[in-house]
Amino acid sequence: MVERVSNFVLYLGGSLVAGTFFLNNCFYTVDAGERAIIFDRLFGGLKGDVIGEGMHFYLPFIQVKENPIFL
Repeated sequence: MVERVSNFVLYLGGSLVAGTFFLNNCFYTVDAGERAIIFDRLFGGLKGDVIGEGMHFYLPFIQVKENPIFL
């Protein structure tokens, strides 16, 4: 019984750490006065949109943010 509880706690803790690490890498910030572009490795290369300042979401390991671009 104790072994089942300890395994559950270990799996739960590991899942929380992995999920937090993944979500932490999903967000990026474009500073004031800067712009960013997104390179998508799977779905068509360079995206046409220029990303403005603020906090944004992207998929790590699939999309790559290139920041900053001074215009």
